[in-house]
Amino acid sequence: YKRQIPHLLTCTDSMVVVDFKGENARITAKARRAMGHRVVLLDPFKVVTQTPDSFNPLDFIGADTPNALDECRDLAEALVIRTGQEKDPHWGDSAEVWIAAMVAAVVHYGEGSDRSLQAVRMLLTDQQKMEAIIKLMQASDAWDGMLSRLGHQLTQFKEKELGSTLTTTNRFMRFLDTMSVADSTKASSFDPADLLKGKVTVYLILPPEHMRAQSALLRMWIGSLLR
Repeated sequence: YKRQIPHLLTCTDSMVVVDFKGENARITAKARRAMGHRVVLLDPFKVVTQTPDSFNPLDFIGADTPNALDECRDLAEALVIRTGQEKDPHWGDSAEVWIAAMVAAVVHYGEGSDRSLQAVRMLLTDQQKMEAIIKLMQASDAWDGMLSRLGHQLTQFKEKELGSTLTTTNRFMRFLDTMSVADSTKASSFDPADLLKGKVTVYLILPPEHMRAQSALLRMWIGSLLR
């Protein structure tokens, strides 16, 4: 922490700052703006500001790009937290399959506010909508038929395995079930590509008391911004 402050006050490079208590933002954001930086405060619990920025990773996965499915899988991997002490990796692996498939479906079919992680969460908790989107996926020719392949793969989960897989999947996605996180993930107030082509400082502000429950949110932020 003590080393971060001088660096933020002097270095003009774009940065992403993990700022658990918001102290870095409070002390250095004004100086970063004076350097000509766009300051982004991802602060869903409003520790530093009452008007925080927001970030929806699906905004930056192009439905017509060749790497779309890779990015959907990368996002799913970031959301499935593994401790290394799992007795059976099958359930984590299966959760990644379901999250990646639902993200891909939302990327392909979703529009506007329906193209977000909140829409993915809704599909995974509403059986009728889930079954309907799987049928659409199966009939799709998107991405050279690979979306259809994903849809058919989901139908291979049956009965107890299906129930246990969805329970595991929704455990990893439940971090989205708060109004604060919903507001923070429905849309994007900035373009992370500006980190490479402009002057941008992004503060990732997540208070310690929410760290355990919101570790997936932090992983999503970091993984998406790295991509």
